[in-house]
Amino acid sequence: MQSPAVTSRADIQGLRMVAVLLVIAAHLLDWPRGGFVGVDVFFVISGFLITGSLLHRIDGGSGVFGWFYRRRVRRIVPAATLVLVVTAIAAAPVLADSAYRSLLVDSVWALFFASNWRFAAQGTDYFAAFQQPSAVQHYWSLSVEEQFYVVWPALLVLVGLIAARYSSISRQKLTVAVVGTVVVGSFAYAVSENADNAAWAYFSTFARVWELAIGALVAVGAATSSRIPKTLASVIAWFGLLLVILGVAVLSVGHTAAAAPWKLALPVVGTAMVLGGGIRGTPKFFAPLTSRVAVYLGDISYSLYLWHFPVIVLLAFLIDDGPAYYVAALLLIFGLSVASYHLVEDPIRSSNWLEQTTTARPAPAQSKAGRAAVGALVAVVCGASVAAVARHSEEAPEAIEASSASEYESAGPASDLLTSQIAAALTATDWPDLSPSMDAAIAGPPAPDGVAQCSQIPAPPIEECTWGPDSATKTMMIVGDSVAVTYVETLKTIAEQSGSDWRLSTKAAFGCRLPDVPLVGPNRELTASCPRQRAEVVAAINELKPDLLIIADSYQQAWNSSTNRPLSVADWVPGMTMVVAQVADNVGEIVFLAPPPIAADVAKCYSKLARPGDCAAGILPQWQDFAAAEATMADDLGAAFVDSRAWFCAGADRCPSFVGTTPVKLDLVHMTPEYAALIAPAVQERLAASGLLD
Repeated sequence: MQSPAVTSRADIQGLRMVAVLLVIAAHLLDWPRGGFVGVDVFFVISGFLITGSLLHRIDGGSGVFGWFYRRRVRRIVPAATLVLVVTAIAAAPVLADSAYRSLLVDSVWALFFASNWRFAAQGTDYFAAFQQPSAVQHYWSLSVEEQFYVVWPALLVLVGLIAARYSSISRQKLTVAVVGTVVVGSFAYAVSENADNAAWAYFSTFARVWELAIGALVAVGAATSSRIPKTLASVIAWFGLLLVILGVAVLSVGHTAAAAPWKLALPVVGTAMVLGGGIRGTPKFFAPLTSRVAVYLGDISYSLYLWHFPVIVLLAFLIDDGPAYYVAALLLIFGLSVASYHLVEDPIRSSNWLEQTTTARPAPAQSKAGRAAVGALVAVVCGASVAAVARHSEEAPEAIEASSASEYESAGPASDLLTSQIAAALTATDWPDLSPSMDAAIAGPPAPDGVAQCSQIPAPPIEECTWGPDSATKTMMIVGDSVAVTYVETLKTIAEQSGSDWRLSTKAAFGCRLPDVPLVGPNRELTASCPRQRAEVVAAINELKPDLLIIADSYQQAWNSSTNRPLSVADWVPGMTMVVAQVADNVGEIVFLAPPPIAADVAKCYSKLARPGDCAAGILPQWQDFAAAEATMADDLGAAFVDSRAWFCAGADRCPSFVGTTPVKLDLVHMTPEYAALIAPAVQERLAASGLLD
């Protein structure tokens, strides 16, 4: 089997351009949502080119391993290391200490091409899903490739040794059989793992090997593909490009985190068809992918991929979302990419570094590289200038006047005091000495150890998750998801300070909402346990027969797997009503306790450069819609609804990130344990004023 030498192809560079622009658009604009398939396109291209080079080397009887890994190091490591170092330096004055420490750990994993396993573990962590993505999270795909290429050359060499005595056709058939087996095995694993744990499958090398191996199959069959008539080859290439586009469209609909392998097969197979169709020469009418601009963007696609995500993530801490942000981001992404390509990536890739020979390699055209680098540096300066001007010109949010700070009905002196503290926080221009620090709050747990233990699945017996005096005459019980978990500290404080009136029991659980609606979650195993958890909650309520049942559930956006749409009020209300109907006869009073308003995400807005006003925001319409629906539902069910806004916001529903010296939240949704305890007197007053503690 004589494999043709892999030469530079304009259509492949154009395909690389398409892939990297899709990824950048998806990350920067969140459109198209299926743009992440650009990574899958890269996998197929990589498998095709690397396998073709290896087979040609093996067929020629030359050494493989030293040659291959020297080339690979020159191609991948210098630019990847440069971006990691620059990102770490740029992030130091921006990120909060805990976020920066996490970035450094991520960078070490990325440096050794193992970051996909770290991000896979984080992807299955319920609370990690609420955090700002790492600025080097995109390195997961490099890790997958390099892990694959630790094994792949050895496998091809082994197949070559076994088939050495066979004819060329027999060797090709054996290689196709081996590579095909890898494709089938990896695809089957991906399907199985995606069903059990989508987050793990997304980052898993074993679940991605089939994509690289599909490209390898095209390389193995290159000799056969070269005999296809030119017109038919062009049709195949164009049809493949349409499949890539169709794949983007299909994966833009529905929940992208649950992208099934069979959906990914559309862009993967499409890419393979483009590669195969171009073996005989550039397909007809492929000018959009073979123009000088397309080829150049394909040339710098690796640098574009490396730089785009750190710029997008870090710039978001400096500039609010808007035209200035996008202009600065694009200038920085392309400027840094062009500069690093011409000054680092291409010169080192073309050099003799790590080679045993002293024969000089042709150097890149210095004049062209110099002009490009100068232009790139100008773009970087312009981008940085836009960012600096935009940040300087951003106005601090208007302070709320004291006279307008008390729009919520007073429930008592504790509520009035809290409202005045919230109003004062909204007028702050400097951060107070917070306890805990905002950084510690963001990195900290959402609940104290005892409460957190009771919120796991499975949970300890309910007797171990009950607080308050043994002599208490009444029992309150809280159920719901992680929002309810954060309220436990509030209600626990109320129960413990009630004298001998109340005890509190909890069956709240991390990651499981109470309404009977199937949802997609970051941890498929946890999500799969929610129906059983819901049944246990119902059974516990009916057995305990609490005097007061408190239901607190998140209003945060979720994905309804039964409708393949975002969770809507129309889905949520019937699901909640169905559960309440199963316990209504065995409880005294039922109260729906609204979650903390969804406003600014402190985990994403807080940085070393942030001002208090940067993390103060109005309540999102999504929260208001669900609160209105829950209030109506409560009235229909003869239950009470308690609005939570007065404990978190003031004035025109504007909510600060701290009150007094206490951080309010650790992310978009969850209260800090310290703030949960701080609001206990105000919550007690509101419950009492509503007649719920009589």
